[in-house]
Amino acid sequence: MKIPIGILVALGLAIHAAAQKPWPQEPAGFRGLPWSSSLADFVKAFPEGYVHSTRIRFQVDRFDVGAVKTKLYIYFKGIGADKTAGGLWNIDMEFPFSEVSTMREVFAAKYGPPTGYRTEDGDRLMQWQGKHVRIELGPLSVEHTGHATFTALAVDAQWNKEAAEKAARGKAEQAKKNRKAAEAF
Repeated sequence: MKIPIGILVALGLAIHAAAQKPWPQEPAGFRGLPWSSSLADFVKAFPEGYVHSTRIRFQVDRFDVGAVKTKLYIYFKGIGADKTAGGLWNIDMEFPFSEVSTMREVFAAKYGPPTGYRTEDGDRLMQWQGKHVRIELGPLSVEHTGHATFTALAVDAQWNKEAAEKAARGKAEQAKKNRKAAEAF
């Protein structure tokens, strides 16, 4: 019995769509600040924070999640070497390695069951992927810490697009230099 390819494709798409359930507990922002917030918004919301000496991030040295003491490293598109306009890009929440299981419980209670998992450097990370944000949580054995990252997907996509365009320009410039070098001798 032959099954038409169109039916197989439709069945595959239906299974894929069913597997990608919407994330009903996707947060609209972080601590009441929308994902599009600026550095100025975070400075107001976290007066104890400061722009790190590297000038590429805003840092809050103590941010408590229940009894777990964390640090926040908050990155924006538009500060540091990249001076273009932008907003919140990524929040990296660092906490003691010994608190990973506690943070897993807290995140599951707040955000629901993970929408997926991935492995990095042998560590299994829980993931929540929505339309606007991706959250990853797990140990970072290399640094012997726990981490949670919140990534604003629109800014991340823009950042990745600009990085790819910059790489393509660099490659084209190098090819031009190589052609000139080849013609010179």
